[in-house]
Amino acid sequence: MNIIFFRNNRVYAGLFLLSLLFAFTAGSSCSKNSVHSQKYLLMGTTVEITVAGENKGEAEKALSRAFAEIKRIDCLMSRFNDNSLLSRVNALAAKEPVSVNEELYYVIDKCLKFAKITEGAFDITAVSLDKAGGWREIILDAGERTVHFKNDKVKIDLSAAAKGYAVDRAIFILRKDGIRNALVNAGGDMRAIGCFGRRRWAVGVRDPKLNDKITQIIFLADKAVATSGNYLRGHIIRTGAGIDKEDILSSTVIASDCLTADILATSLFVMGRKGIELIENLEEVEALLVTEEGGKAESIESSGFNRYKEVKDREVKFY
Repeated sequence: MNIIFFRNNRVYAGLFLLSLLFAFTAGSSCSKNSVHSQKYLLMGTTVEITVAGENKGEAEKALSRAFAEIKRIDCLMSRFNDNSLLSRVNALAAKEPVSVNEELYYVIDKCLKFAKITEGAFDITAVSLDKAGGWREIILDAGERTVHFKNDKVKIDLSAAAKGYAVDRAIFILRKDGIRNALVNAGGDMRAIGCFGRRRWAVGVRDPKLNDKITQIIFLADKAVATSGNYLRGHIIRTGAGIDKEDILSSTVIASDCLTADILATSLFVMGRKGIELIENLEEVEALLVTEEGGKAESIESSGFNRYKEVKDREVKFY
């Protein structure tokens, strides 16, 4: 997917996988020299981190540590890495409970909680089972911090959660290193802290049917956003779950952390309009759903989504 940054009226384009978001930074009084950005291919996508308002030396050290943290999370939670802790769980947990570290336990536990909340629309076992409710085959023991499978066919896939958690961890590292203003973008899973100059970070939501068109711009400060769309791989969608006559084109979720936004964006894409009802019952979460019926697209927003579209300072200018 193309991501476009406007800087001094020139266009810089790059390929971003599994993303429906264009990241923009709103114009400000920051000098160009105080904006530092790096990107690498990680976790099956392009990860870019932008730091604003810091000197080059401090920014580069923080960026290096943040990217190292993302690599660490990838090595911990990738099911494609035979040496990852998740792969060990998948290989052994049907035979006996497997001890895991606090982080992996936390992410799996949160995924199972959302599986329950979404009535199985979000299911981290969908890659391995051909039936709904596979998440119920996972047994967690908080006291021993172990994972056990009741079914020997169960395998956990954290593709719809690990990236969001990695973004959160990158933000944690940046803050620990004293960075106050930054945007982490992992292929459309984003989290912003602080602002760009004196304004919020601006994120453009792309039209799911037109690659070169942005339908809305939302403004974030100390928030995360994630989008799921109709390009999604089947392993995170339980076929037909929650979807009626309309086609779901994309779902965008704003939350306080990127792990939650990542999970709920996937869930909402599966649940459709029913997912908006779920969002309304969650605190500090808003969503945008784009559907199509009879060839006509429709945007459905949660009740508080509109406040993220407001420009309270002045007209946005792209740097």
